[in-house]
Amino acid sequence: MKKSLLACLLAAGMTTGALQAQEPFPIQFIALGGNTQTVPSDDYDQPFDAATIPSASDAPAGDYQPEYRKPRQRYVPTNYAQASGLLMHRVSTGADRALVAQGVTSALETSDLDALTGGFQATIGWQLFGSAHHALELSYFGLYDWSESATLTSPANNLSVVGVTSVAFPNFSLASAVDVDYSSDLYNAEFNYVRSFYYQGAKIDFLSGFRYVHLDENLGITADNTTAIGSFPLVPGIGTYDVDVRNNLFGHQIGGRYSRPLGRWSLQTVGKAGVFLNDASSSQSLTDVTLLGPVAVASESDRRSVAALGELGIFGRRQLTDTWALRVGYQATGIGGVALATNQTTPLELSTSAGIDTDGFFFMHGGVFGLEAAW
Repeated sequence: MKKSLLACLLAAGMTTGALQAQEPFPIQFIALGGNTQTVPSDDYDQPFDAATIPSASDAPAGDYQPEYRKPRQRYVPTNYAQASGLLMHRVSTGADRALVAQGVTSALETSDLDALTGGFQATIGWQLFGSAHHALELSYFGLYDWSESATLTSPANNLSVVGVTSVAFPNFSLASAVDVDYSSDLYNAEFNYVRSFYYQGAKIDFLSGFRYVHLDENLGITADNTTAIGSFPLVPGIGTYDVDVRNNLFGHQIGGRYSRPLGRWSLQTVGKAGVFLNDASSSQSLTDVTLLGPVAVASESDRRSVAALGELGIFGRRQLTDTWALRVGYQATGIGGVALATNQTTPLELSTSAGIDTDGFFFMHGGVFGLEAAW
């Protein structure tokens, strides 16, 4: 009896020593968004290598493995989504242009109508083929009612709307007050294929896909020339001038993203560029009142041209839970070859179909803040 008990104790000791001599089984997982990852090589297509994960059938009968040595797997998200708020600053058209003059001096320029507005951005993505290397992404952002206004007054009746200085439109040439309203709306949708690579903890994404951009602008000018000089009113009326332009851009874009973990945060840089077909149109209307009666002029134009877009961004990402992360950053977008309302102020040529100017440059930049989820 004593010999049997001694034999059992010796066998148990040998087994425990053998278990302690073995190395713990490595943890293999993928973490989207740049978190730390342990992988069998610098590049991979599958979240787990099935050949390296032992199963119960691989262990010999009676081979005991304690809980801390059992292979551990981490859940790998296959879908992800982002929802962010935007606070963007619309910058002037690049080539500053005078809109209203007082005498021979510029009183209002396009740079005076820069505006700040909020918007919304959303992205959803899902992996393809069960691989961490391939994904599709659908993104949208919109900036609504991007508006700025200005009012100028002059008791000397020497305000004039640049481009409308003619005796044919006296309320625009000898005005005592001018109101200017400038507004923009920008909508964007894109669908991209994403090819991802992983190297030494960093993630590199290459993007290619289709992008649609809609830019709508309105410029409204009201000129009041009812103020009298002495006892004689120059022109008893008010003139109005409205310009509406619409840009519809369709085209292909390419881009890239680079993500790297920095402790509890990860840093991401993004760049995109594309060439687009711009289907642009404009409509203008001008009404004025003279001593000889009312005047009304209207025109519509459209044009197809080539446009280009470039976008850059830098973002910080802070993991909150296994699913949720905070995302903040800066983004800048420039679009060249578009029609801007401030570039169409040629009402003197409306009756001769002045056409539409699509040589404008639209630029915006600002902050991005929101949440990201992976599941």
